[in-house]
Amino acid sequence: MSMRPYSSKTQPKHSSSSKRAVASASKRGGTKEGKQTAKDLFLKKVQTCMNTYHYADETKDVKGKAERLTSINDLQAMLNDQKNVVSYIIPNLDIVMEMIEKNIFRPLPNVKKSTNIGMSETGIEQEEEIDPSWPHLQGIYEFFLQLILNDAADVKSLKVYITPQFIQEFLELFDS
Repeated sequence: MSMRPYSSKTQPKHSSSSKRAVASASKRGGTKEGKQTAKDLFLKKVQTCMNTYHYADETKDVKGKAERLTSINDLQAMLNDQKNVVSYIIPNLDIVMEMIEKNIFRPLPNVKKSTNIGMSETGIEQEEEIDPSWPHLQGIYEFFLQLILNDAADVKSLKVYITPQFIQEFLELFDS
């Protein structure tokens, strides 16, 4: 599996704007000059979440990073509506899983150690490591978990993508 980056806000706020955008686009029915269907909007959000950025430099790609966080939050909000899951996520599970893999299986960044020294569970002082991409990745992990737990996502569909190799690579992330 290819290595891919992950992105999210620490505590995503599920906006109703994505529901309105999907509902509004679905009422239009099709693509007319400049208008997008709900499916097009959904696929655009997934594609936006596949973009990778240099997170160590907060001054680069600020607009793209913000758009990505918004898209991740909107995708998470879509999981709250079973109609959206059945209409958009499940039929496009291949690209959704590609986005998840691109974000989860990514090269690990060089992490700067913070000046905050805390006590570990063993009572030994340890320096905390801060991954600047984590706020952009957490939402993808949450989206993945919500997708797996979603009633509309059947086991047969997910088994095609969540293979023993996928699980092995996922578990190896915890070894890093």
